[in-house]
Amino acid sequence: MVIDTLRPVISTQNLLFAEFFAGIGLVRKGLEQEGSWQCAFANDIDKFKADIYTRNFGKDDFLLDDIANIYANSIPDVTLVTASFPCQDLSLAGNRKGLTGNRSGTFFELIRIINELKTEKRLPSAVLLENVTGLLNSNNGKDIREVILSLNQLGYSCDVLVVNAAYFVPQSRPRVFIIGLNTSMSESLTNTGLKNISSNNTIYFQHPCRPSSVQKIVAANPDLSWNFLDIPPLPIRKTDLADIIEINENQKWFNNVELARELSYIRDNSKNRLDKASSDAQTTGKTIYLTGYRRMRKGLICLETRNDSIAGCLRTASGGSSRQILIVVSPLAIKMRYMTAREYARLQGVEDSFWIPQNENLGRFAFGDAVAVPVITWIGREIKRHLVINSQCPVLLNHVTEISVVNA
Repeated sequence: MVIDTLRPVISTQNLLFAEFFAGIGLVRKGLEQEGSWQCAFANDIDKFKADIYTRNFGKDDFLLDDIANIYANSIPDVTLVTASFPCQDLSLAGNRKGLTGNRSGTFFELIRIINELKTEKRLPSAVLLENVTGLLNSNNGKDIREVILSLNQLGYSCDVLVVNAAYFVPQSRPRVFIIGLNTSMSESLTNTGLKNISSNNTIYFQHPCRPSSVQKIVAANPDLSWNFLDIPPLPIRKTDLADIIEINENQKWFNNVELARELSYIRDNSKNRLDKASSDAQTTGKTIYLTGYRRMRKGLICLETRNDSIAGCLRTASGGSSRQILIVVSPLAIKMRYMTAREYARLQGVEDSFWIPQNENLGRFAFGDAVAVPVITWIGREIKRHLVINSQCPVLLNHVTEISVVNA
């Protein structure tokens, strides 16, 4: 195993980043909460999201435009480029066209811009991409290979992490994060490599952020340049679902007809979970919170519940089935309502001072399509740690020829 140290390339002050597909700015919030990162440029095409972004962060750094109209000469020198490029063509709920789709295919506009920065000798030290886990198997693995190969060709070696927000906030939200580091900035690293990797001589694949789905991608693409960061253990979550619930008398609860309808949708294991919650509430005298999403199962509408003190993965709210339902089980009764936009924000790790629109559906849409702030803070800290003066250089893995999947 070859481990080298990067020559000093950046300091811990003024770590500037540019973010594309910025949405409502939660990547920015996560990086800036780390303490060292500062946004120098942000872009998104969605006017509604831009309004939320600029109300919270100001307009100075934000450009509302199609990424296809942006060129490197409008972007300042930055250490990091981030992008949560559209997931619709990669998601199981989408059309699965992958990177050939009109929306997810905008990834290549990002690559064009980074290539322009490289031509201008301003290639950023790092790239951070975020997307749904569907990216890992879209087009039978061809899309994730294309993403990493594109970064390799620019001079970045890559790590792939799957991080579930449930380690940080009470929401199950696994997402793929691709971290590319510009190893061309150190000649000593350009040609280093580890020819054979197995579970016997590396600890990198023991980390839960590199599950078997990631390991299989590495094994299937031994010719790509891999760069596995020495990341710390995931934290232990300190909050539960009950901690984010809005408690007031003004919530719009389902009426008796709506409640009866939703209860009729609860079947099988979901019914068992609700029955247990009712029994526990009566025994303890305490209120218990569950969440649920409507699904179609065998031609029937089902309200699938979970009772593990975390919410299901938030989604963009375009209809009833995409809005998460809160089920409140008290010793005497059961109540239900849709979760509020503020509760969505809290599930993404956003403080209550963050401005959100009064329209609940618009607010749910905005946060259902965003990232969990503390996850970005955690990743941003690790990127900084691997770039700053005297930090340990990550292991650069070129042309991996053997890897044993250790978490299959």
